[in-house]
Amino acid sequence: MCNSVSGVAPYGSDRVVLTDTGCKRITVFSLVSGEVEEIAGTGREGNTDGTCAAFSQQMGICVEHEKMFLLQTPKLVQLSL
Repeated sequence: MCNSVSGVAPYGSDRVVLTDTGCKRITVFSLVSGEVEEIAGTGREGNTDGTCAAFSQQMGICVEHEKMFLLQTPKLVQLSL
């Protein structure tokens, strides 16, 4: 579960997406069921993309028209949904 949330954004009508700097992961939380799903991040610190994405300092997140953007020091990363 999240231990250091650094960004929150609405994701659809009944979910929010969270960036967790402490766990180095991106998580989706359902407001209806309470279900939590980790969608990105290995839990290790780094700056790698792809299926084994590793994050360093997530500063915020935004979801726009089926695209998710993560602001991470030192760059902006587009995540596939």
